Amino acid sequence: SKATVSVLNWQAFLLRVLRRGFRAPPSAMSDEQTMISGNRRNIPSICRIPGRGTAFLVAPGLIMTSLSVVGSKVEAAKLKAVFFESGKQAPVVVDLDPYRVWFVSAYPEYLAYAVVAVSTRGIHNVVPVKLPIVDSEWVDVTEGDLVLSVQHPLPVVHSADEEEMAKAVASSDIDHSETKQFLEVTRVTDATFGFDVEPSWSCSGCPVFNSDGVLIGLHTQAWSAESNELISRAVYAKEIMKHLFANGKLGLFENISPTKDIWNTWYQDGDVSRALRILQNFQDTAIVTIAMEELCKHSSSETKMQQLMYNDGARIILENMYRFRIEQAVVSASLRTLWNLSFGDDSRRKEIVAHGGMGIIIQGMDKFCNNEQIVEYGCVLLYNLSSLPEHVTADICDKGIPVVLKAIELYPKSEVIMKFTLGVLMNIARHTGDEEHVRNIVQLGGVERACAALSDFVHNEYLVENSVLLLSAVVAHRDFAMHPALRGTVIPLINVLKMYSSNKMMARHGNQALWHLGLNPVNRVTIVRHEGLDVLDATIDAVAQTLGT
Repeated sequence: SKATVSVLNWQAFLLRVLRRGFRAPPSAMSDEQTMISGNRRNIPSICRIPGRGTAFLVAPGLIMTSLSVVGSKVEAAKLKAVFFESGKQAPVVVDLDPYRVWFVSAYPEYLAYAVVAVSTRGIHNVVPVKLPIVDSEWVDVTEGDLVLSVQHPLPVVHSADEEEMAKAVASSDIDHSETKQFLEVTRVTDATFGFDVEPSWSCSGCPVFNSDGVLIGLHTQAWSAESNELISRAVYAKEIMKHLFANGKLGLFENISPTKDIWNTWYQDGDVSRALRILQNFQDTAIVTIAMEELCKHSSSETKMQQLMYNDGARIILENMYRFRIEQAVVSASLRTLWNLSFGDDSRRKEIVAHGGMGIIIQGMDKFCNNEQIVEYGCVLLYNLSSLPEHVTADICDKGIPVVLKAIELYPKSEVIMKFTLGVLMNIARHTGDEEHVRNIVQLGGVERACAALSDFVHNEYLVENSVLLLSAVVAHRDFAMHPALRGTVIPLINVLKMYSSNKMMARHGNQALWHLGLNPVNRVTIVRHEGLDVLDATIDAVAQTLGT
């Protein structure tokens, strides 16, 4: 009852006086004038949610309030927000649009806030309240501090029931228009600060500011079923910021904080999950580049890579690599991190591909084809990813073949690029179910490149091996065994098979390639004349072992 609340309120006041001594209420006009003056910019952004409480604009088309004000997404869709009720211009009523943006925190109880979209019709020029994104903007309070809480009072209801509140609002004689309350802080915890209860009304979703116009909290005065009393409490704005950051939602709001401040606030040394959250929350090129470089620095650690995968790192990196696809530094650091990630088990490669990794990597290689490092890491990545047959998709076949062949053309002396581009083409030729993709490899010069590599890089066994495997995969398609472009491959192929006679992989695939090439009468003559029959005889054991005979 009101009488019970009044007694409790009076007892609380006496206890405070005994503890701290009597202090006159902070009613000096100069303090209130200073408070109002420092918040002139903020006042127009505050709105009333009729029958529910208060909210305030925090970005174009986004309001923040208490969860109790909006309830569920279904309830919120029925609500409206009223701006400019206390100003000289006519009030503007806009609809809430929770199906466009809806983010709430229901736990812990004191944190219960909501961010909801609203229509921007008629409020385009309203300047949102600036959220304190970095710790240099976070303000703590102490007992006795004076703060401003902007409210739309509601009747006290001893229930959270929506219908009961509606009835109480309809029958109440409380003035629901905007009220500026100058409140003295009477208690402080790590996450919240509180005020003496005013027993005749309640409020919810009210912004709390200091005299400098800085948002310091979100205020609610409501009946607590848990403690069976009226509680007037504000959750610190910094606690809301921490929760938004942990959920990757700070990107919803404008941020003009210096890069250094963002990094110092949100990053903890060696914590890749923090670097990933920074990528989710901030869309400034400078901070994204720093976060990507930090991930790259730690990507050689298996423990860190496990942490990265656990925190959905592949998706977050690829999303940012695509978003910042014209930023060379971001693309480079992303590729280096994904490169390390791709050497893990198959599940990691599958995760990269599942989030569009093939197309994004190819796009980066094409955009920055003049950056040898980007091309090199991209080629290795594509090779690792395409080693799984199910990853040889339209992306890598249609877009990848021209890009990797372009890499060979631009960097013909790079053994790393040659080895892995030929490896990519080999994987495509082996795993594709569409002969048209093999035809593209042949027509765009892939076979000539592989043949040249057998001579130009004859002392690089692994590069030669990829060349042999590519030729074997191409000629396994019967239509291409007779192709004129393959006539020049017979002699170099015989030579490397003799040179690397102990390489079982090369022996098996080289033997198969020679057999298929021999379908062409011209090639058969070349095989006979250049000791090809001896090579076929010497490599038959490798083929037999594969067949289990």
